[in-house]
Amino acid sequence: MADYRQDLILDHFRDVFPSIRAILLVGSRAMGYAGPESDVDLCLILGDGADRTAVHESVLLAGGEV
Repeated sequence: MADYRQDLILDHFRDVFPSIRAILLVGSRAMGYAGPESDVDLCLILGDGADRTAVHESVLLAGGEV
């Protein structure tokens, strides 16, 4: 289930914001010790001219249950 949730989040950002150059998985999932209740921690690398405010707002909206 966790992989499915991660894929949904990543696909959303790639589709909505083509200015995203990279999405890095960090935190407990990246380190391999995530539990069933662990969240998903991402680092978004944005290209020049990216609408950072729009990306930030979308991240906040996507932060709930998927």
